[in-house]
Amino acid sequence: MLRVITERLGDRYRLDLHGTLGGEWVAVLEQHWRSIMDGSSAKVTLVLSNVDFIDPDGERLLQRM
Repeated sequence: MLRVITERLGDRYRLDLHGTLGGEWVAVLEQHWRSIMDGSSAKVTLVLSNVDFIDPDGERLLQRM
């Protein structure tokens, strides 16, 4: 399970991730990130301190982000 807490301040976003970044949750995070970035020049900060596992697909998403 992955929980994403999103905070916005102007064009800056902070995504605080909690749980596992793997499996089906990779697609959920990617969709959320793309909705933020769609047509904008937003700056996104990821907080991974509460993530307990990242699978290879999750690692590839983080590299794209």
